[in-house]
Amino acid sequence: MTGEYDVKKTIDCIEKTCSDLVSDTSDAMKSMESNDYIEILSDYEDAEDELKKLVLDTQHELVRIFEEENDVKRFILRKI
Repeated sequence: MTGEYDVKKTIDCIEKTCSDLVSDTSDAMKSMESNDYIEILSDYEDAEDELKKLVLDTQHELVRIFEEENDVKRFILRKI
């Protein structure tokens, strides 16, 4: 569990490209149930924009973004 979110999966996309970030997240979301939470860790500078596009296209929800150390962001998404 990650804080107040019952995270079912964590995807480590640190040092991965945009296409890996999007495809890894999409693949993980397919195997999840509605209302499940997923956590994505990324240091990719455009990760926030890419994940916002992804949730817009897939109708999922970007719940929260945490700023971590070393330019890493932690994203919490919810499958709708």
